[in-house]
Amino acid sequence: MFVIGHRGAAGHAPENTIESIDCAIEMGVDYIEIDVQPTRDGRLVVFHDRTMRRLTGLDGYVREYTFVELTEKANL
Repeated sequence: MFVIGHRGAAGHAPENTIESIDCAIEMGVDYIEIDVQPTRDGRLVVFHDRTMRRLTGLDGYVREYTFVELTEKANL
């Protein structure tokens, strides 16, 4: 049996962050699963949800924003 850290160690650190990945490694997981989505301008960002609202307060989808718009509007 394998132990997979979903979004790193979500529940122990902010999901899909370096901190969460490091925490999962320290916990001894076998694999780490993160979520990657493209922005409107083709950049890849690590973000789980289909919509932006839960973590950023923004409406819409990752694919509807450019990378710069995401970093400016969502404080990422």
